[in-house]
Amino acid sequence: MKSTVDKYGALIQNDKINPAVDVNPLGSGVIFDPADEQTPLQVIGLGIYKLNGEIYQNNTGAKEYAFVPMEGTFVVKTEEGEFHLEREGGPFNVAPGASNASALYVPKESSYTITGHGEIIYYTAPSSQKMKTVFISQGQVPNLSRGDLLWRRDVITMIEPGISTNLIVGETYSPPGLWSGTPLHVHDVGDVAAGESEHEEVYYHVSRMKGREMPNFTVQMLFDGKEINKAYLCQDKTAFAIPGVCHPVVASPVSDCIYGWALAGVEGHLGMRDVADFAHMKKIGEFASKLRSEEANQAALLLDRVKLSDFSAANGLDEFQTKIVELILREYGINFKSL
Repeated sequence: MKSTVDKYGALIQNDKINPAVDVNPLGSGVIFDPADEQTPLQVIGLGIYKLNGEIYQNNTGAKEYAFVPMEGTFVVKTEEGEFHLEREGGPFNVAPGASNASALYVPKESSYTITGHGEIIYYTAPSSQKMKTVFISQGQVPNLSRGDLLWRRDVITMIEPGISTNLIVGETYSPPGLWSGTPLHVHDVGDVAAGESEHEEVYYHVSRMKGREMPNFTVQMLFDGKEINKAYLCQDKTAFAIPGVCHPVVASPVSDCIYGWALAGVEGHLGMRDVADFAHMKKIGEFASKLRSEEANQAALLLDRVKLSDFSAANGLDEFQTKIVELILREYGINFKSL
């Protein structure tokens, strides 16, 4: 969100504020509070309950909440009922291909009581009206494959406007060594014509492998080529605040990762504008599938270069971009004859 980047961009770039927080040593409580000047956010918040049978009571006040269990079993009671959330075996128990994520949306001006055993995170955002409490159970919403080739991942979206007024909540599963948040996109400026909205975001990184000789990691980037140009090693259970700009993630080559995510900002639906130099990536996967379908009997394809030239011309790619497309496809067994 542009106003948040304007406020915090230089502080992040100059290491005055660290958007990454190691949650491992923390107890229950707030991780990101947008009212705190050391948190590079203005709208969205993140917290965690680490429970071993304790009971916590709270009121949502002027904010809406979304609870997402990470591991364990929980009971949340509100004025609208009692809700049982669980995630036995942790977030990787059924991944890849399936998701055991669930969520509970609790509207503004609601009291709640939570108890249980394990870890459950919660997201908060200001809300303009009181909605209804909504429970999204495991398997209720689809877990969708997104992207292709080097940037394939699985995404589940559990809460969107209609359930909420502001919060958009889900999770992304990233296979070892692959990218997500790609093609690069931004959601900083409210521009209906460009399909871009104004939203901040938070991530909660977890890795299947914890590391033996040294901690395992994902790499979280935050950059716009101007004011912010940073990269962070995020070990298991790292929270990350995203004020705006580009924010791709790459999983470690020795572990897959899951990151829970939530967005909030100017109320309304999310609009992500693809960065121009990366937008054509969405077409590369389609191109690879088409080439394979045309030559289905060949394990490794060696194709006429005119096919690549035609693809580049159709998508307005220059010589450099065409070369990158060729290199990507080569790693997936699709090659083109020399001139």
